[in-house]
Amino acid sequence: MGLTYSDFAKAGTTVFRLDDVTSADFSRIEELLAVVVLRDGQRIEVCDIDAIDLAYLIKPSAVEGRRLAYARHAWAFHNLVAHPLMQVLAF
Repeated sequence: MGLTYSDFAKAGTTVFRLDDVTSADFSRIEELLAVVVLRDGQRIEVCDIDAIDLAYLIKPSAVEGRRLAYARHAWAFHNLVAHPLMQVLAF
């Protein structure tokens, strides 16, 4: 069995294995910032969309409720209006 995409996370240009994460701090996820500590003691700050991706991989409940409602619904207009409109124009 090989490694899959979901076995890894990234922070900018740094890619790390989720199995190497010993702790994760999502207390500033509203600011799109998370901090992970790896087994070797390396501390990595994860920013922007990478922080949200990491939260969904490690602890999805970190983005539940009102904390990141804007991020979950950022594509609502696009999905509800743009896709149907493009389909109508395609006809």
